[in-house]
Amino acid sequence: MKTMNYFFLLSLLIVGQSCSEPELNNVELLATDLSYSKTYQSEYLNGLELYINAAINTQLKLKKQIAQLKEAIDGGQKDLTPKLEVAQKNEANVLEYLNNLREYRAPKGGKFPPRPPRGCFIEPETGCIPEINLSIFRGIQITKNLEEPEVVIRDTKNRVVGKGDKISLTKEGLKVVTLDADFKGDATLFISVKTELSRNDMVLEIPVVRN
Repeated sequence: MKTMNYFFLLSLLIVGQSCSEPELNNVELLATDLSYSKTYQSEYLNGLELYINAAINTQLKLKKQIAQLKEAIDGGQKDLTPKLEVAQKNEANVLEYLNNLREYRAPKGGKFPPRPPRGCFIEPETGCIPEINLSIFRGIQITKNLEEPEVVIRDTKNRVVGKGDKISLTKEGLKVVTLDADFKGDATLFISVKTELSRNDMVLEIPVVRN
């Protein structure tokens, strides 16, 4: 009886081991795929977060411009009134677009740009949005619900030093805009998108740097 029990248990162990091996291989394969995917996606900026930060930065710049125009108009420069009205309309459009972006669920994949400090929202000031180091990114991942952008990078002398290609698909199926930039130091990345909020393209901007 003991001998039969021994052979019975031994056969169970052999069968169990042979059945579990494919499962282990699948787990290892899955882990490898996830690791590769994560490494690959980190080469691209998360488009939704980039658009949000750029919209915040643009709104803050417009807010500052509006304050300066109001001060000048109060000082007697009434001819600046049309410029003030344009700036106010642009700010309203950017704010509405920003609110629309915030309703989208942040997708997985893509490396997030640096998050603004809390004070940036409590006491908003131009320049509180952290600049993005483009040296470590190949481009922008265009996530769900985002419009196709036209991307231009200008240096501090307003010279074009970089552009974004048309949307393409990676072998993993990611929609990306590859950045072709050749500069060092500080610059500004401009994102132009077509929306129903404005007749002209909405232009968002965010500070960038490249080593």
